[in-house]
This record gives sequence, structure tokens and C-alpha cells, in this order.
Amino acid sequence: MQKITTISIFVGGLILALPQSLLGQTTSKGPPRIQAMEKPTYPLQHLNGKPPTIDGSLADWPKGIPALILDDPRQLSGTAHKSWRGKQDFGGRGALLWDEKYLYFGLFLIDDWSRPFLKRGGRGVGLPPSGDSVQLRFDPLRNSRRVGPDEGRREDIEYWFGADIKSTQVLVSRRYLDVIVSDSKIKAVMLYNKKQHFYTLEVRIPWKEILVKTQAPKEGLSLDLQILLNDFDALTDPLPQTRIGWTFGMGPIIDPMIYGTLVLVGKSWDSPTPPKAPPIPKGEREKVDEVWCKRIGDSIEKSPVTPWWKNTSKSRNSALEELDSSLAAWPRQDIVELLTLTQRRMNREVSGYLNTGVLRFLREKTRSLLKDAQRAPSSTIPKIHSLPGRGWWIESKQGNFFIDPCFPLLELFHKTLDACLLTRSQSPLLRSDPLAFRLVATKKPVVCHVAFHLGGAGPLIIHPLNPGEEVVLGKGVTASLLGKKGVNGKVTITTGFQMVWPSGFTIIAPSLSGVPEQIKTNKQRIDVLILDPSNPKSLEFIKKLKPQNIILEGFFDFQRFPPSTFPKSHRLPEVLDLANAARKNKAKLWLLAPGEAWRSQ
Repeated sequence: MQKITTISIFVGGLILALPQSLLGQTTSKGPPRIQAMEKPTYPLQHLNGKPPTIDGSLADWPKGIPALILDDPRQLSGTAHKSWRGKQDFGGRGALLWDEKYLYFGLFLIDDWSRPFLKRGGRGVGLPPSGDSVQLRFDPLRNSRRVGPDEGRREDIEYWFGADIKSTQVLVSRRYLDVIVSDSKIKAVMLYNKKQHFYTLEVRIPWKEILVKTQAPKEGLSLDLQILLNDFDALTDPLPQTRIGWTFGMGPIIDPMIYGTLVLVGKSWDSPTPPKAPPIPKGEREKVDEVWCKRIGDSIEKSPVTPWWKNTSKSRNSALEELDSSLAAWPRQDIVELLTLTQRRMNREVSGYLNTGVLRFLREKTRSLLKDAQRAPSSTIPKIHSLPGRGWWIESKQGNFFIDPCFPLLELFHKTLDACLLTRSQSPLLRSDPLAFRLVATKKPVVCHVAFHLGGAGPLIIHPLNPGEEVVLGKGVTASLLGKKGVNGKVTITTGFQMVWPSGFTIIAPSLSGVPEQIKTNKQRIDVLILDPSNPKSLEFIKKLKPQNIILEGFFDFQRFPPSTFPKSHRLPEVLDLANAARKNKAKLWLLAPGEAWRSQ
């Protein structure tokens, strides 16, 4: 066990004992070798004397208590476009205390630029509110093993703190990530010093909110904790540019469910080493079930893609149902977090997510598609691939195009693409910023209808179109923007696309707001309609346009938006109405699993 050598320093009114080993060591041969940090165990001292007043000032906290380290470069999840310029830019020191009623948390956080927290900002599209924030995640039973639908997470609780312009708000508190807790008895104050550029945060949480009924706060009790710091360095970006985590320094890949451990001790702690944490409850950390991923993949691949109502193998149908159930079980906030981490290149955390369960399956499908992309297209007839997570890859000799890519690793396709088309460009949950950056850098168009923010680079109007306008992409493929502009000049939040190949082959992707009247048919046949059942005109599209083929959009996806915003769940039973409408209009209905492809015969 690593020996703790500490010194006491005065930081923003809080005297903390800091490990000497982290104050900077150099050698005559150059900079010090970077080593992985140990999994932290923190001696949580009992309050000795009067409890601190929760007013945002740390001056009344006791001297010499151990510090929580939150500014080591190894603890960075990522920093978009090198936004992190060292400890003077963003980083902190924290401390914890306890008594029989409450857990106390104090934090001194250096931040050279403050972005106030907008309590409701971003919630409408399923994003957490934007602004500098601190997250505390508690695992009282220390039994959470993996991100996603893990039974061990059901008693876990998370708190989210950020300062608004006038006062401090407890932003979010929720159990099992998706269940909001509205009656919290927590008290918190977070203040920002504009002259010296630092935050102070004080929190008092009743033990009753953290512990389960079988637990009581007493010496020897242990529980797990993760502390996350989110730094916003841009006025309009809804996502953080820098993110620091208490346990993130343990290796190159960050397992999102490895937390530090708190051990309750007495009123003083003078040992040179941390307390010994009790062993983790029964069983080791679960490994990813590679057999499951291979079994599901093999069952799907052994059967060719056929129209929905034709007989397919029982093994394929069973695999599709199992895959659908696995995707539906994932907490929405886990997926929202994965996508936001992806957008700002928090690659270490993203890698940890992609090692888990069904996400590993999607990762392998993405890698398989990437291999396919290295080969030149063999036909002038478009081939349509279902991108893992959501979105489409359309390949042909006339060009390679993405529509709404929004999953990790898709930026690696940039060399093979001719353009990317976005139907809802302002939503970070329906695009790939890393891919957009690479395409812009190589002067390839990203076609959209509203300028959007690429973190760290300011708003970019990449290739904007007005509803009804056209652009020629690749080698003669015409893309028209579907949508509507109101009398005030504003366009709909989402738009769709009509793509016509030189041969006349036509693909319509109306997204959520396109209507049949916006399609330029010229009496030509519609070869493919990519249809999302959340579009209120979905059945009308089938009846009026009479497409030859319908490819369903949004299935085998996670629930990335609140149900109140998008009531459709995109689960398999919702296919039936569309299947009946397609059959009546003599159209073939296709449902592609992640990574599968379709081409007209």
C-alpha cells in the first residue's frame, strides 16, 4: 500500500493535507515517468467539534484533514482541443467529514472562466443542464459492477451541483440514473470568486439519502464514491470541454464503474497510509460476455436480410428480439453520457463504456463496417448500411455519404466519405462532432440547415441549405433539403433529405418533420424511403409516395430522448402498423440490424 506523506496548505480558506509525492518531482534526466494512480481509499474522519456552516466559505473546516486529489493530469477523461491548460485552468482539492446525521463535502475548485449553470438548459433534447458542475455518485453497497442495466446500481444515488447567476442550485439528484428524486433534504452552496477565479462548494447530505436501511454511519463502514468535475469554456457549447474524475488516473482506459472508497474513521487520522477497505462484496468484477456478443452476431449474420413479413430463421428472430431487449434495458442517461463524451473526445471514458455488454456488440459492428469502407464501392446502385447506434451509410460509385452518424469510432470513416448529412444538426445526440471536424479539415461538406457548435471552435456554418435548396455531392448525386420555413424566417428543428443519383435512383429520408408534399417526384419512382415511425406523417408517406422499399429508422437504438419528447419507443412491436401499410401499398419493408446492409436487386 502506498505511503501517504502529507503537508498542510491553506487553499481558499480550507487547510488540506496534500500528498508530497504529487507536488511535482523531476530528475536530472528529464520529466518524471508517468505512473498509474492507485485506486483511492479515503479516511473519512468523524467531525470533531462544531459542524461547518453551509454557506460556501471553507474557513471553518478543520485543519489537516486528508485531501481528495482532483487536478492530476492523469485524472483527465479528455480535454477538447487542448482546452485544459494545467491546474491553473481547472482542478481542485476536496475533503469529507461525517457525523451521525450527515456527510459533509467541501471543494476548492480553480476555474479561470466561470460559466453559470442554466437549470433547465438542454433538458428538452435529453441533455443534462449546461454549465460548470460537480457530480457525486454514491454506491453504498459497493456492488455496482458495470455500466448499463446492472442490478447493483439500483440503490446508487447521484447528486449534481452547479452555481447559477444569482445563487446555488442543487441541479440533479437521481437514483439508478433515470429516476429523478425531487424531495432531497440536501443543503449545498456553491460560490464563484470572480477576482481570484475559483469556486467553493459546501454540501451537507443526510445519511438517510445515501445509505440503505441495513446500514448505519459508524466507524468501519465503507462505501464507494465517484467525484466528477465538468468544465465549460465556451459560451454556447452545451457540452463540457474538460472532465476530471477522482479514479480516472488508474490506467489508459477508464472503467466508468470503478469508484474510490470511503472508510469511516474516528475524529483523527494520523496513519501514514490509507485505511484498509473491506473486500468488495461477493464475486469479482464481471467481465464482458464476449460469448453473448458472438452468439447474437452469428445468429443474425447466418440469415440473409429479407422483407419483414417473409419467413426468417427462428434463430435470427430470437437474436433480434434479444438484441432489442438489451438495448431497451439501458438507462437513457448512460447513453446520453456516452454520446456527450464522444462528442468532446473523452476517449478514455468512451473506451470503458464500449467494453460493456451490448455496447461491445455495437463497437465490433462499427469496426467491421470500417473494414468494408476500405474497399472501393463496386456498384452504381446505392448500398445502404445501418450504422450502429443510429444513422446510415450510403455507398456507391457516385459517392459515400453518412446520414445522422452518432456513435463512437465513426470519425474513422472520414477518408472514405464524400459528405455527411444531418437532419437535426443542433442536437449533440444526433451527430458526430469528431467526424465533422475531420470532414471540415479535409474540405468535405457537412450538409445541414442550422449552424451548430463544434466544441472549442465556435459556431460553424459548414454547408447550410434552406428548405427546398439543392446541393450536388460526390459524382453527381443531388441532395435536396426537406423542411419548412415559417413566416418569421425560422425553420423546423429537424429537416429531411431527398437524394437522387444520376441514374434516377431516389432515396427519401424525411426524418421527424418532413411531409410528403415537400418531395420533388417529377413522376419518378421512389426507390427507398427511410422512415422513422416518430414522424407523424409516416403512414401518409407510404400511401402517397408508394415507395418500392421502406427501410425503418430508429430501431435497435437506445432511448436517447425523454418519453415526453418522443413517445415512440422504437421497439419491435411498433413495426406492425408500418408493415401492414407497406403490404397494402405493395412496398417491401426492411428492418436492418446494426451493421447490416441493403441493396436493390
